Order: sequence, then C-alpha cells, then structure tokens
Amino acid sequence: MKELTAAQGKLRCGECASVFNAMETLSTKLPGLDDNNEQMPFDSLNKQSKREQYQRDPSTTKTNTAKTKQTTSNNFSSKRWLPLTLIVLLSGILATQAWLTQDLWFGGGRAPDKIKTISRKVFAHPSEPDALIITASIRNDAETAQPFPYLETQLLDANNKIIALRRFKPQEYYEQYTQGSLLKSNETISIRLKIQDPPGNRAKRFEFNYL
Repeated sequence: MKELTAAQGKLRCGECASVFNAMETLSTKLPGLDDNNEQMPFDSLNKQSKREQYQRDPSTTKTNTAKTKQTTSNNFSSKRWLPLTLIVLLSGILATQAWLTQDLWFGGGRAPDKIKTISRKVFAHPSEPDALIITASIRNDAETAQPFPYLETQLLDANNKIIALRRFKPQEYYEQYTQGSLLKSNETISIRLKIQDPPGNRAKRFEFNYL
C-alpha cells in the first residue's frame, strides 16, 4: 500500500509493459471469497447475530424449557384443586343454612295450622314513642306436642293493606322457651312482642300467621 500511495496508484504490467492505475481496481477482500453480508442491511445483520447467539446458548433453551414446564404444572395444579375448593365452599354454605333453619325444617310433627289465637291486644309502648306492644294467648289444638311455631306479624292500614311485617322465632316471643322444647297438646301460652310502629300511625289492626 505504501508503494501504491507513493506512485499515486500507477503500476507497469510485467507482461505488456503498459502503465495502469491500480487504485481503481483495489479490493478489500481476497479473490474467490463472496461476503453476502455486504449487501444486507445493518438491522438484518443485528437480528441474525442475536438469533445465532440465542441458538448457540444452551442455557437459554434450558431456562425457557424449565419455565414452560413449571407454568404448565402450575396451571394443572390450579385446575385440579378448583373443583374440590368449590365443593368445600358449597358444603359450608349448605351446612350453615341447615343450622340456621334447623327448627323450621327438622322439627318433626310441625302443624302450624293447629295453632289457634285465643286472645290478642295491642297498645303503645310506654317508653318508646315509635313502638307497639302486642300481647296474645295461643294454644296448640293438635293431638300431640309439636315444635313452637314461627310467628309472622302483619300490620294493616284502614284499607287492609300490609304496611309492616316481621317474623319472630320462638325465643323472641316466648320468654320461657328453651332450645328443643315442644308446645304440648292443648297447652296455652302467653306471648309478648315489640314491633316498630310505621310513620303516620297508619296501622289500624294486625294479624298473626303461624309458620
């Protein structure tokens, strides 16, 4: 290269003694070698380099394979436990519902149509201006003892339209009630209720329903 620079690229051919400019035919690669990368854009070369590096790195392949297996295993475990979880939750809900309504649904021999109202009375609460006190006597006309009924109280206006309704458990209307006790045949008991008086003093009468 120093000789070419000094001679300004001019050389004499050893065969024909002709002088020619060697700088015009100077090449950066050896004869017979074809570099395909010279015609490829820089971005393509960069992507090709990264792809080759990724394929040569066995640790990358192993890591991705392990992650794929772990994800598949986690998804399988989640799907396997989901039905069992739903069954446990549903069982808990049903058990809670059964326990809350055990007197109503599992009290054998219940005959609410045999419960009769002997007397009843309603008056204003002596110390609470927006409350009413209802007292009554009820009797079991069934031939056998039966569980204490649930008591539904309805307040009606002058047009016999229901303006208030509440349901009472036995322990809420009968002070002497104990869990599991029965109302004996032909037994009469006195009950006492406190119920909220609707605004405007619209309640004109009330009714009992036994459940």
